[in-house]
Amino acid sequence: MVTGGDFLVVNPDLSGFAVKILTDNAQIELPVIVDEIAEEPIEITYELKTREEISPEDLAAVETVENIGEYTINPLMMGEAVIISDAMDLIVSIEVTQTVLIEEEETPLTITLTANRPIPDEGVIVSIDSDVENALGQFDLLRTQFDNVALLSVNDDLSGFVVRLTEQTGTIRTPVVDDDNDDGTQVITFRVESDEAEVDQENASVTLTIEDNDTREPEPQPPSSVDFTQVFGSLQEDVIEVQGQNQLIFAGDSNDLIDASLGSPFVTSSLEEATITEINQGFDTGALTSEMLVEFYLERIEAFDQSVNSIITLNEEALATAMALDVERQTSGPRSPLHGIPILLKDNIDTFDLPTSAGSLILQDSIAQDDAFVVEQLRSAGAIILGKTNLDEFARGISGLSSLGGQTLNPYDLNREPGGSSAGTAAGVASNFATFGLGTETGVSLRNPAADNNLVAIAPTEGLVSRDGVVPISFTQDRVGPLARTVTNAAIALDVMAGFDENDPVTEQSLGNIPEAGYTSLLSTTALEGSRIGVFRDLFRSGTVHEESLAIIDDAIEDFQEQGATIIDNVSLGFDLFDFLSDARASIFEFKFALNDYLESLGSDAPVQTLQDILDDGRFLPSIGNTLAFSQSIESLEDNADYLERLSRREFLQNATIDIMEQLDLDALIYPMKTVSAPLIGQTAPESDNSFTSIAGLPGIVVPAGFTSEGLPVGLEISGKPFSEASLLGFAYDYEQATLHRTSPTELNESLFSSNGNNRIYAQSGDDTLILGRGDRLFGGDGDDSFFALSEGDNIITGGAGADQFWLATAEIPDTANTITDFISGEDVIGIGGLGIGFDDLSITQQGDDTLIAFGDNELGKLLGVNASILDANNFVFT
Repeated sequence: MVTGGDFLVVNPDLSGFAVKILTDNAQIELPVIVDEIAEEPIEITYELKTREEISPEDLAAVETVENIGEYTINPLMMGEAVIISDAMDLIVSIEVTQTVLIEEEETPLTITLTANRPIPDEGVIVSIDSDVENALGQFDLLRTQFDNVALLSVNDDLSGFVVRLTEQTGTIRTPVVDDDNDDGTQVITFRVESDEAEVDQENASVTLTIEDNDTREPEPQPPSSVDFTQVFGSLQEDVIEVQGQNQLIFAGDSNDLIDASLGSPFVTSSLEEATITEINQGFDTGALTSEMLVEFYLERIEAFDQSVNSIITLNEEALATAMALDVERQTSGPRSPLHGIPILLKDNIDTFDLPTSAGSLILQDSIAQDDAFVVEQLRSAGAIILGKTNLDEFARGISGLSSLGGQTLNPYDLNREPGGSSAGTAAGVASNFATFGLGTETGVSLRNPAADNNLVAIAPTEGLVSRDGVVPISFTQDRVGPLARTVTNAAIALDVMAGFDENDPVTEQSLGNIPEAGYTSLLSTTALEGSRIGVFRDLFRSGTVHEESLAIIDDAIEDFQEQGATIIDNVSLGFDLFDFLSDARASIFEFKFALNDYLESLGSDAPVQTLQDILDDGRFLPSIGNTLAFSQSIESLEDNADYLERLSRREFLQNATIDIMEQLDLDALIYPMKTVSAPLIGQTAPESDNSFTSIAGLPGIVVPAGFTSEGLPVGLEISGKPFSEASLLGFAYDYEQATLHRTSPTELNESLFSSNGNNRIYAQSGDDTLILGRGDRLFGGDGDDSFFALSEGDNIITGGAGADQFWLATAEIPDTANTITDFISGEDVIGIGGLGIGFDDLSITQQGDDTLIAFGDNELGKLLGVNASILDANNFVFT
């Protein structure tokens, strides 16, 4: 019997069509052959039971069907016959003879389909689903694998096929049959002709190998145990094994097999690397709360930050804030995609409730009177400030060392520097201590640590994001931006951060320069198609020490081209850019004046009032002493010729860059952010980064490009004209999704826990298979999902949308009953396998609002909110 959503496929030597049920309110009984005389038309009768009475007018509408390729037996009749390719002329009529409601249990509606010629021995095309999925390639099908799995469906007698294709819709032509095989098998090859794109005909085929009917072994008995590797392994796109406890596992949108029953040294698609989008899916389904998320990150920080040393201050109110935001989500909904998302802040960004130290012992107890503008915006969007991170003291450096926080280490190699000055934020986000974080930059302080920590950084155009409430270095070069594990996370953050702030007048330039629908709306995997990308060779250094990183960047250039970009190589401004940049930094002249203004804003309770007070105190790293002293020596800026010349160079550089891009009609420039990977702690490394975009006032986005032979990250930078962040993010997203170079640090990738349980597993879309462990909460999401219980139990299962299978036992009775929260009679099915029992052996009893299913004294499962009286044998499958 075929129920809603399934195919009924007719034996190839009888017919060439399939019938698909479109609703759960009907079922098709097995066909009855009424005439097998080859010289005459062949009639096959299907009995369609319907719960809706069909009017004579509706019946008349389907009495004649033309050969149009897809024959619909009227939506009200809830059935569909699909005819493809050479079988087009087989069906000449559909005759409806009778209508009877299913509740009356009388003679059902009979539909007769008549073919106008004998069916060839090799059969004709069976069916192709409009929602095409995996089938291109070759599969040797085992007898035990003929289930309605994701890739292929066949009848129990191996006589019919449903084939689903990948990536392209097409027509499956009449099969070619080859019986001349020494092993007694029959090979049927379906050729594919695309309706939408060219197909490589040499590769565009699906070959199925089946046993010849004459040599087939006797029907096998149900197995005493279930070998999931054999049954499902070769037909699943992903296999995800869940180790430990207290984890949230996000599968992808493909057809996954998720095994929560076994420990494994590998955990993929877990909460550690979950994107903001995935986390919100967890929030929406109840698989996750903000409180749980904060606890998860705090546990990781406690376990691993003693090695990385990224955090200066943790927010003791983070959990309470998360709980309040959870309540708010339940009562009034989320404020934004950042509702309940924990983040880290570089400790030079003001918070009204936590110290802002700039990494200095002198400022370790300094608390600002209010939040920085970007922090205010993020809190308003529902973000949770989890903590403040270490940085190079007063952001003067690129090694991650401060007098207050000490040395932050690189999570990809704990013997190396993490880059700076936003070292703690970068190392913390890379270590999965928060969903994303904020950093600041005057020279390279966002982009440098992003490259060293396999992260995405956005260093925005001057004026796009407010700098109010940031311990400053420069009026002209300072900028604030996100550090994140993905382009999407960074874009979501920028959507909240960007905009006008009256306390930073330069942000008036942002008005009219921010996409109305937000930066995330413009992310696309086709963004590079038709673009013109310039390779900015002025920022490629020469020498053996740079060769490995530059080779990785050259690979990235090829990736851009493969994604559809036109590459314009050897773009140059025509002068030594590195030499030019060394004499173009205005920041060292501005530091005293900018810092004194900030210290004054703290009020009379500030620990110091001026830069001179800091010099007099003396509690700072000796390595920055000369820099502080030089800045203090600057008397004024208005008549300082060196300073004014540097401002002039800044303007010249921006104009020259815009001019060359316009001359060559370029959409963006690409180049290495660094040409040497992270140095060992204390090592004097060759110059390898660049301050180009910070001095030119142009946007720069860093995205992971790969790893060196030592496993150290390399970052690619993408830059463009002022306020071109939207297109640059599109290019970065396209490249990121095509290459997926981001991986979490190996040294921190081992599970925090050793025992199974209390995991939350969200399968997302796709037809997924989930193997149950103990004490987990499983969410099937969209798609037709299958859940298999083993010997343990006490799991809570939510099937989600689609027709789901809940296997309460597979060869063994679980120790503790599993609970199903959303069983729908007529749509979902309960399976019991390997116990040698049938429906009459079960006891089905009502317990309050729920139904308990048991076998003898053994409880198998509980169906929440289901009335026991509606369950009958049609709701069960036994093997």
